[in-house]
Amino acid sequence: MDEKRDISEEFSKVTEAIEKNSFITKLKRFNILSWIGIVLTIFFIICSFINITNLIWWVMLPIFIIAFIALFKQKKNVVGLEKTFVITALWILIAMFFIRDVFLSEKLIHIYNLSDNIKELKAFF
Repeated sequence: MDEKRDISEEFSKVTEAIEKNSFITKLKRFNILSWIGIVLTIFFIICSFINITNLIWWVMLPIFIIAFIALFKQKKNVVGLEKTFVITALWILIAMFFIRDVFLSEKLIHIYNLSDNIKELKAFF
């Protein structure tokens, strides 16, 4: 009888240890500032694929600033898995910001050249 109790106690200790070190449990322990930065980074990435240039850019710029500040502050204050997530999200955020900015600049140059061509056509007629 005691052996069964010992085995069940050991099993419960092992189960608690596994739950304590599980991936989901570690994610639950993330600081709220880390979560804000990570979620805003994901939202920034999703918005990057929407092609309403002017409207989305002015919505995305504050999202970028808030996410960057949250992740940059957390970069120094966290360790382990959370630090890996924060640094990865920070680099992805910066890369997507520059990719989106280059895409927007290229699109604006194209619009500007198109307007110059229209002005030349109006001058011709």
